[in-house]
Amino acid sequence: MGIGDIRKDVYEGRTMTLEDVLELIERLNPNEATYYCGFLNAKEQRSLGIYQGMNIGRIEALARAKDVAVKTVRLLIHWSDDSIETEQVAKDLHEALNGCGQVEMDGYVVDYLDLAYEEPVDVGQDAEGIFERVIEMTIYYRKKGE
Repeated sequence: MGIGDIRKDVYEGRTMTLEDVLELIERLNPNEATYYCGFLNAKEQRSLGIYQGMNIGRIEALARAKDVAVKTVRLLIHWSDDSIETEQVAKDLHEALNGCGQVEMDGYVVDYLDLAYEEPVDVGQDAEGIFERVIEMTIYYRKKGE
C-alpha cells in the first residue's frame, strides 16, 4: 500500500472544515466573542477569526503514521484597544486549547491540539488601534467510531 492509499484511508469521508473548527473553538473559548470563518468582517471588537493554516509535510506524515487526519488553523484574536486585556483574553483561550483533552464533535473525535507557540503571538494593532494576537495550531482528529 502506497502513501496515497494510506492518506485516502485516513481522510476517507468528510474532512474537517473551518466551520467545524469554529464549533470547537466556541465550545472551548472561555470568553464571549463574535466568530468569523475565513475573514474578519468589519473587524468588530471582541471578535475571533478562524483561518486556514498551512500543513507542513512532517505534520501530515506524523498524522498518517498515527491514522489520524490533520487540520492546521490560525486564530486571530481581534479584541480591544487595551493591550493588557487583549493579551489576557488570548492567553485564556490558549490555556483552554492547550489543556483540552479528547473532544467529540459531530462526526469527529479530536484527539489532540498541537499549539505552535508557547503563547499567543502579538501582531500589534490594526488601523483602528485594536490589539490583535494570533494562535496557530494543528488539530489531530479522526472520524467517530475509528
